[in-house]
Parts: sequence; C-alpha cells; structure tokens
Amino acid sequence: FPWGAHYVPLANEESRYVREIFEEMGIITGRNPDGKAIYNDLYLCHDPQERLLKDGRFQEGLVPNRGLSPTEREEMARFFKTIKDYRKRLGRDGKPAFAIPLELSSRDETFTDLDKISMAQWLEQEGFKSKPLLWYVRYCCRDDYGGNPDSVSAWAGIHYFAGRRGQAANAEQNSVVTWPEGNGFLVNYLRGKLQGHIMENSMVFRISQDDGAVRCSAIDADGKSAFAVVSDHLICAAPRFIASHIIEGIIKEKPTYAPWLVANISLLFIPEGRGIEAAWDNVSYYSESLGYVVSSHQNITTRVQAPTVVTYYYPIPGEAPPVARQKLLESTPEHWLDLILADLDKMHPGIKELVTAVDLWPWGHGMVRPTPGFIWGDERRRMLEDSGRIFFAHSDMSGISNFEEAQYRGVEAANKVLYNGQQKS
Repeated sequence: FPWGAHYVPLANEESRYVREIFEEMGIITGRNPDGKAIYNDLYLCHDPQERLLKDGRFQEGLVPNRGLSPTEREEMARFFKTIKDYRKRLGRDGKPAFAIPLELSSRDETFTDLDKISMAQWLEQEGFKSKPLLWYVRYCCRDDYGGNPDSVSAWAGIHYFAGRRGQAANAEQNSVVTWPEGNGFLVNYLRGKLQGHIMENSMVFRISQDDGAVRCSAIDADGKSAFAVVSDHLICAAPRFIASHIIEGIIKEKPTYAPWLVANISLLFIPEGRGIEAAWDNVSYYSESLGYVVSSHQNITTRVQAPTVVTYYYPIPGEAPPVARQKLLESTPEHWLDLILADLDKMHPGIKELVTAVDLWPWGHGMVRPTPGFIWGDERRRMLEDSGRIFFAHSDMSGISNFEEAQYRGVEAANKVLYNGQQKS
C-alpha cells in the first residue's frame, strides 16, 4: 500500500520520458492505427474510479453534481469550458500553455503572468463563486499541492486541470494508472535495475567539491564508521531542503513545503454506503481530509467482503507550514487516531468496528507547494542551476510534486552527466 503518491495520469504526447518508461515496463503495450497508446488493462484504474459523499449518498466522480441549483450547474459548466479552452491553447512560441513536464510549457506572458496571482484571486476575477465549484477547486489544490487556493499560484491551479491532455486507445482521458502499492510500483522497478549499485543503511552528511572531483561523505546506520565516495560528477536527488544542509557552498533556496499526515488503515472489509459501490478513491464533501484510496481495488476478483487496507490522506494547508510542521511533530498517535476514526465514521457509521490496525506517517515536508510567483520566478530559476560538478534531480525544481516532474528532472540530470563525461573524454 502507498505512503504517498498512488497514481499517474495518462501520459501527454510531449511527456516523452514517461511514455518511454511506460513502454519499457509494459504499462503501455502498443499503439492503435491512430497512434493512441494502448495501456495495460491491469494497470488502468478499474471502475468505479471515484465517488463523492454528498447529501447523504455517494455519487460517481468527485465533481459535485447532487443538489446543485441551475446557477451552480451553469457556473460549473463555464469553469470546465474555460479549462478546456486553456487545454487547447498555444503561446506565441508555439508551445502548449500548460505542458507536462511544465518546463515544456509556453513562456508567453499571457499564461505565465497567471503565476503572479493566487488561484483564489483568479477564481474571483473570473466570477467563479458557487460553493460546489469552490469546494472542488480547493479539493484539487489540496490534493496535488497541499495548499488552499489562496496559497497556490493560479498558473499551478489551472495546470492541474489543463495540463493533463493524455489520451489512450482503451481509456477515457481522465483515466489513471495505479497499483496496490501506489507509485512504489515504479520505484521498485527502478530499484530492481540498480540493486547491485545501491548502498543501503548509510546516510550522507556532507558533499563537497575539490581537485576536479566530488566527495560524498557518509556514515553507516550504526554510526560506527564513516566513509567517502569520490566521483567525477554527482546527481543529488534529495529535495532542496535536505540538499542545502549537506552540500557545501550551494545557494540555500527555500521553497515552501506542505506538511501531510498519511494513514494506512486495515479493515475487515470496505463498507459500501448509500449510492454507488465502493470506488478506488472515496471522498467526503464535508471532510478536511482527501478521503481514502482502496489498495485492493485493482484485484481481479468478484466483489466480496474481504480484509483490505485503505490509505487516508490529510493535508494541513490552513497554517504557515513551519507552524503546521511543529504541531504535526508534537501531536500524538492517539490524536490522529481519534481524528481519523471520527472522520471516517461520518462517511461510514460504525466503521470503527471494522478497523484492525492503523499505521501513521507524518510528512513534515510532504511536497513542494507552488506558491504565487514561484514557478516562473527567480527562486525556482536559480534552483535549476547546476553547482559545479553537482547536478540536481528532484520534483521541487519544478514547483509541482508528481512522478512526471521527478522523472524529467532525473533524466535531464543524467543527460548532463553523460554530456560532461563525453566532453571530458
């Protein structure tokens, strides 16, 4: 079961690195005569993909549609038409307004100026004010960025919707690929290819450069012996808040990181609730959590009541991140257990009787948060710069934390090392 990210959307055409690894792993198995990717049916999220508890019943999908007034429905339709238009738009440089990876997006100021205001300001400017729509946008900002619309750049907020343009021959555009262990499936594949080169139970405490080489100083897990690895180049795949403490001489940029709490809850079985049957992603309109995903949803079985694990996500967007991190550090397991079970009991009365275990993981720096001005500002631009023979590879360099951005940064860093090695030889 996952402790973090748990899916990847269908790959955009410009997401070349993602498509390449998906083909290598058998996630994409071919293309139809129209050139659309054919995805492995075992990895495409099975139906139902999402459900939302609203007005006492579960509805299909997370966009609220129960109990909406005509005005609210009109506004919801206008919002998605606006997003559809952004999805198709190109800048004066011929690039998509919103691309994945985001570095391939247009630099046309018509779009990049959206980074200067918050998503909340953009919604207000566009006259979007209905409660169901604002709930949905807030949910999406918390889901991908760990922040409320007032702390997320409008460019990033729109990118969440308009950047996803992937298509498949055998799936709808909003489909995703997922696995019981979440994106750990992808990590385990990469680990398997590198297993003989991974030094486990060791911690790096200093990285320095001298005499035309990089020196990586580390200590083993028991703290009894230190050692060093010397190389021509080094790729640092740690987030910048860690890298800035261990790499000598680098500029200490300070992007905003969102704190989270993730819980894996073992259940005797999934309670159904009124409305549609249990989905992969299950959310309540009335909760401050992001709901839960079901680890056994991808199992090829008839729907029976059987033990399973659900992964529950709780971002903490309302306070300054340092304050929220301190509270997260000081809170007890009992506090979170009471909060989580009370929250789930509102979705499924009596669910406490089905819980057999709860495992908690507090993430003090769960993901980078794309605050207004960060994505197309000077701070992120400086984070893209190399430091001598040290190259960086982390999604916080994009300002958006997802697999596509992390993989792009890794491949680009590897290409730089290969290029520099060729130049040296």
